[in-house]
Amino acid sequence: MDSLLIEKKRFFYSSVLLAILGCAISIYATSHHIQLKSRGTTDYSCNINDTFSCDSVAQSQYSELFGVPMGVWGLSYFASLLLLLLLGRFVPKNFNESLQAYTVMVPLGVAVSIVLGGISLFSLGTFCISCIGVYFCCFALALVLYIDRDVIPAPMQIKQVGNGEVVAILLVTVCIFGYNKLVSSNQEPSSNDISSTLPKGSGIERMLLPEVFSIKIDKNNYSGYGVDYRKGGADAKVVITEFADFQCPGCAQASKELSKVFELYGDRVLIVFKNYPLDKKCNPGIQRVMHEHACDAASLARCAGEKGKFWELHDHIFSNQGEIDEHNLKSWAKSIGGLNDQEIERCLKSPDVLAKIRDDINQGHQFNVDSTPTIYFNGRKYLGGRSETQLSQVVDYLLTQ
Repeated sequence: MDSLLIEKKRFFYSSVLLAILGCAISIYATSHHIQLKSRGTTDYSCNINDTFSCDSVAQSQYSELFGVPMGVWGLSYFASLLLLLLLGRFVPKNFNESLQAYTVMVPLGVAVSIVLGGISLFSLGTFCISCIGVYFCCFALALVLYIDRDVIPAPMQIKQVGNGEVVAILLVTVCIFGYNKLVSSNQEPSSNDISSTLPKGSGIERMLLPEVFSIKIDKNNYSGYGVDYRKGGADAKVVITEFADFQCPGCAQASKELSKVFELYGDRVLIVFKNYPLDKKCNPGIQRVMHEHACDAASLARCAGEKGKFWELHDHIFSNQGEIDEHNLKSWAKSIGGLNDQEIERCLKSPDVLAKIRDDINQGHQFNVDSTPTIYFNGRKYLGGRSETQLSQVVDYLLTQ
């Protein structure tokens, strides 16, 4: 059999299998992303520990591009490669343009994989197993392309590449449109939906659930299980209560945006921090290893608060979230939180500190906290975006009520 024919078959079957595998992994990643957004946590097997946690990566600001999950982009990419391969194999007139467009797209996948892998390594400090699977497919496709490069028609022509890319772009558009259509249809309120009782045309109202919870705010160490750390006006018209986890990437981003809101409104708002660590060490609702340093971070932040340094340590932990470990937490508690070695050890073993954190968690259960961060405006659960602009729109609305 002709050696080039053998090479063509090897190239085609290997590349098709890798593209199909990439599609399957991307579908898995998209399903995980959707479940995480709706429930706040998942039981997916890709969550192994702090280093390999799909939940942590999917909660970060890098998990979506233009509001579309990276899994959907991945599915679009691999489906486009698969379509180009099939066109090149079974439609002879499209052979040159399809394979030349394919040749351009494969290195693009490698480049994106390197960028996203770098973000996981240097910015997040955690990795997504399904993402690693996607990276593997991209590099494997590039290796097959290099080994069987004689299959690709030469010379490369811009017109032929462009014609092939049109097909890929159309498929990407269809995938993105299909995802957005699916999401919008699932979010469409039915006639029996409780949101239908909200004022028509009020976008802010549709982001605030109608049920109002009486979220208690303990204002001194002698009430409840201890003080709730807060900033803003004691009698502010708008009270923003946040249930958060110090190892949750979404919480880190939300903390920055809430700080901007506080800078903008000052004493016109009151921002209250409640702990909801996704760590089985102190959260009985967590049955597996997720954020294994979140409970210790919560404890040390509270003890720093006794030195008047809660917000300083709060901000530092969130700003250096990717570096959280036992050693760094203790080091920050000393340098930022003003605690000495004995106070740190006493804090981490304190039943009183643990009781307050568990009381926050129990409150979260009562108030339907199902993800971190969960934010309440005047006791009403907020379902909207967490940028400064979006949060400020809610504050402005409530200030006028």
